[in-house]
Amino acid sequence: MGRVENTTDSVLTRVGVEVHLDNGAELGPTTPTDLGLGDVIEITLSSTSESFNAWTTCAEVGSSKGGSEHGSAEKLAREAIARARKPPCPVR
Repeated sequence: MGRVENTTDSVLTRVGVEVHLDNGAELGPTTPTDLGLGDVIEITLSSTSESFNAWTTCAEVGSSKGGSEHGSAEKLAREAIARARKPPCPVR
């Protein structure tokens, strides 16, 4: 569980989040959502029953045509997600 916040000076289109586990599993992605200035959304991704020790988030911002926007808006979105997420305790 976590949240995504638009901390940029522009609207972010089609923001989605996935989580990559060190065991090779991928959680998500969330449904792409447009975020206006200062918008915050809560997200929940289902977990896996397999053990893992580390994970990373991957924020995607942009077009549904297979590409993502690159630049300051995407970078800020990724940084905001990273700040909002805290690593979970390892699953044993």
